[in-house]
Amino acid sequence: MRKLSISLILLTSITTAYADGKGSEGFYGQISTGYEEDLLQSLNVTTTTSGKTSTETGRDERLRGVPLVLGFGYIFGAYKDFKLGVGLDYSALTQSQVMVPTNKNGAANTFYIQNRTSIFLIPSWQIDETKLLYLKGGYSTQKISEDRVSNSNASGYNISGWQNGYIIGAGYRQEIYKGLYGFIEANYMQYNNVDLPSSHITYYKGEQIPSSTFQNPKGITYTTLAGIGYKF
Repeated sequence: MRKLSISLILLTSITTAYADGKGSEGFYGQISTGYEEDLLQSLNVTTTTSGKTSTETGRDERLRGVPLVLGFGYIFGAYKDFKLGVGLDYSALTQSQVMVPTNKNGAANTFYIQNRTSIFLIPSWQIDETKLLYLKGGYSTQKISEDRVSNSNASGYNISGWQNGYIIGAGYRQEIYKGLYGFIEANYMQYNNVDLPSSHITYYKGEQIPSSTFQNPKGITYTTLAGIGYKF
């Protein structure tokens, strides 16, 4: 019994000493909010009706809002004060913007961006036991949708698709109390073009004519975030 007690005391001492030297190493979970700006580009609309094709130039659209980002990951020691980690961020809120028509017959379409998920590496530098500077870089994907309302020229439709791209970012993390920490960070995401075809009805002189449209937008996103987290 005495030997077991001594072993437990030694194990506890070793574990405590090791934990004290880990700094930001370990699993973490966090939540953050702040400011988000999304830019949708290449919004030209190509319409085909009765074999005739026309293209309407679309202007860039900006979506601005407040995000809610949930993050999870793991950071481990690589070499001395240099740490390396893997992380996942998920944007829980949908961002939306009503598009102002560029002509009198245009439809007030609404764009949505949602379900953004990013997976990345986290190279970082442990300044001291409570302070961590870090970078982020990896893969990101998001769902883009557009609702077109009906008007006197055409029926409405909904189109959606997934944009794939990358994320880069940088941040600072400060431990507050026994694993609880606060952090700030800035991120940049760029997404490739995605094909968004659709079918609808065009109204012309009392007739209903099947039509199809095609869009191929790309996206850019900026976020500045502040939040809290816990290192397990």
